[in-house]
This record gives sequence, structure tokens and C-alpha cells, in this order.
Amino acid sequence: MTQVTVKQLAQVVDTPVERLLQQMREAGLSHTSAEQVVTDNEKQALLAHLKSSHGAKVDEPRKITLQRKTTTKLKVGGSKTISVEVRKKKTFVKRSPDEIEAEKQRELEEQRAAEEAARQKAAEEARQQAEEEARRQAEAAKTQAPAAASPEPVAAVSADPAPVVAPVAPPVEERKKDEPRRPDKARSDDDERRDRKQAQHRPSLKAKAPLSRTARSGEDDADGFRRGGRGKSKLKKRNAHGFQSPTGPIVREVAIGETITVGDLAQQMSVKAAEVIKFMFKMGTPVTINQVLDQETAQLIAEELGHKVKLVSDNALEEQLAELLKFEGEAITRAPVVTVMGHV
Repeated sequence: MTQVTVKQLAQVVDTPVERLLQQMREAGLSHTSAEQVVTDNEKQALLAHLKSSHGAKVDEPRKITLQRKTTTKLKVGGSKTISVEVRKKKTFVKRSPDEIEAEKQRELEEQRAAEEAARQKAAEEARQQAEEEARRQAEAAKTQAPAAASPEPVAAVSADPAPVVAPVAPPVEERKKDEPRRPDKARSDDDERRDRKQAQHRPSLKAKAPLSRTARSGEDDADGFRRGGRGKSKLKKRNAHGFQSPTGPIVREVAIGETITVGDLAQQMSVKAAEVIKFMFKMGTPVTINQVLDQETAQLIAEELGHKVKLVSDNALEEQLAELLKFEGEAITRAPVVTVMGHV
């Protein structure tokens, strides 16, 4: 390390020796002679003093950056190797004490502001709750006041009841029948004879026993009873030859083969297929209208519904034809017939 005197340093920086000594004294150095030696640390202290005196900010390095490089090798395939280089960069920032203090002050101010806001909010909620409670008590007092004051006028009225005068209804004048009844016209002898003849031919009316609702509705349907417009009832003419539906159950003969569909079975029994399906559902067997039933199941359903069952075979026509083609009698032998070129 080369040692430099004050005089040599003044020549390097192109400054008079007296001025340099004065600046060194202002920087806190103990140099008083031009021949004294100036070390590197003293030079740095003098330089920092000069920068601060000229308004420049002198700080130590605040940011430190560390770089790290790592190289690894990866094998690809049999003998091929790839080098992978990973670079990591990390930066450390040194904060000055002033900034740390300012950050602490800012955090304290934010905390105080949050506490103040929470305190104001709590006070506002307490005030609103107190106002709500006061308003509720005032409403309760208003509702209780009329209830307490209402018995007084009732007692006063009961003490001195006022006579109540009921209005007298005007007398109702009875309608007088001043007009005499019109005398009946003299009936002629012809009219009397005609009335007697109609009375002879008129059938006597006998009291009928009250009918049940079902019979009454059946008679109304048979007679053609209808209600017309404007609420006036009109009767159609009795049709003596009208069709009367049978009331008793009809037993049919159902021919059931080895297999039969639900729809065909319902058609032979003259019932709806939905009724057969519903009956099968009650028996615990869900079926469809096109589902094929065996002979035993179809026979059970038909008998349960009250019909006669006739079991037939699917080959009934073939069997009947085979029966017709059977020959009865005793087979005998006969002499053979020999033909030569078509001649006997």
C-alpha cells in the first residue's frame, strides 16, 4: 500500500494544502502538517465528508446480490448425456435504521387508526341499540296507555245509562181484497161429458216406493231426462222399445290354446286389456298387452274372472283333418297287376 502525504494528496486533487488541511480538520482528522501521512481509511472519511458537505448522500452498499450456478448431467437414451445448468440469483437489501423506524411508526399509526375505527363502530352500534330500545319502550307505553284509559268511559256510561228510544216501525196496511173474485164461467154440458170420458180412460196413480239412487239414475237415463236452457226441465218422450243393458255378469266361453297374448285373452272375455293387466298386477305378475301367457296362467285368469275355459290345441285343424282321413275296415291282399309297356 502506497503512503501519501497531505502535500501529495493536495497536488492530486488540485487543492491548496491549507484548504485541504482545513477540510481534513472539519472531517475530524488530526492532520496539521503538510508532511503527515494520509491512510486509505482517512481518505475514505475525507471523501465522505466532502460528499455530505456538497449535498450528496453517502451510504454503504444497501443491496447485495448473490448468484449461484449449479450444473447437473442427465442421461438420455443409452450413451447420450445432457448438461443442465441451473442459475439461482438472490438479492439481499439492507434497510437503513431510518427506514426501519419509519416502518415501525407507520405500523403503529395503522394500528391506532384501526383501534379508533373499531371504537367508533362500537360506540355507533351502542347508540343505535339504545335508540332502538328507547323507541321500543315508547311504543310499548303508547299501546299500554289506551288500554289503561279505556275502562273510565265504560264506567261512566254504566253509572248513568241513557234511555234508548227505539224507532217505531210504521204500521203496515193490510191489503184489502176489494175486488171480488171473478165468477167461473158456466160450463157447458159438452165440456162435462168430455171431462167424465177423460176421467174414465185416465189410469189411476199408485204410490210408488222410493227407489234407490242407482235405479233412479237408470230410469232417468232410460226416459231420456235432460235439462234445457234457462233452468227449465224438459222431458223426452219415453221410448218403449229402448235397449236395456244387462245388469248381471255375462259368462263367456274362452278358447285358450297353448299360448295366448294378454290382448287376445281380454278380447275373448269382452273386457278391456287394462283390467286384465291390473288383475295380473294384483297377482304379483307385471305384464304388458302384447306379452304371451301360457295355457295354465290364462286358464287361471279366465276362471278367476268368472268365464268358462275351453282348452284347445294349436294343431287342432291338423288333428281334425287327420281324423277325417282315417279309414275303417279290414285290409286284404290282391293279385299283383303286371303291365308291359303300359298294357295290362
